[in-house]
Parts: sequence; structure tokens; C-alpha cells
Amino acid sequence: MKRNLAVILQLFLRSARLQKKRATLTIASLAWGTVTILLLLAFGEGLKRQMTSNEQAMGNNLAILWPGQTSKPYRGLPEGRSRAQRRTRGHGTRVPHRGQGRSE
Repeated sequence: MKRNLAVILQLFLRSARLQKKRATLTIASLAWGTVTILLLLAFGEGLKRQMTSNEQAMGNNLAILWPGQTSKPYRGLPEGRSRAQRRTRGHGTRVPHRGQGRSE
């Protein structure tokens, strides 16, 4: 086993001496790939920590509502459908939307 490793190492060194440019480019590409992967992992970890920090700063048991949209299907209708806003006066009569029924 040691002899095989020594032979492989000798072949590698001889090849590296004969083809210096190829060996240099190979080493540079390995270093570049390693640095790239480390940077991507660091970026992902930083993003995860920042998202967690922002989520905790917002508060606990918080519900965010978007007016005019639904989040669950109902009676065969899809989720995310737009829903007309119904605005009423105190006694239940419908208030018209802008541009409907009144001139402004």
C-alpha cells in the first residue's frame, strides 16, 4: 500500500513538473471552487440568521391580514381569490366604491 502511494506521488510530481501550467490551473480551480462554496454557505447562514432575527423582532402570535384576498378555499372557490370589499354605514346600507353612484 505504501509503495503504491509512493508511485502515485512520484507520477504526480513528474507530471506536475512537465505540465506546470496545467498543474497551476488545477490547483487554482480547486481553491476557487472551495472559496465559492464557503462564500455561498456563509451567505445562506447569514440570510437565515437575519430572517430569524427579523421574525422575532416583529413579535409573537401575530396575524397579518391582506384585505381583499382569501387564504383558504371555500365552497369550491380557490384560495387567493379577490374578494369585493363591503363597506356599510351604521344602519347596514352599502357605501358605494369610488366612481360608483356618486360624482367626486
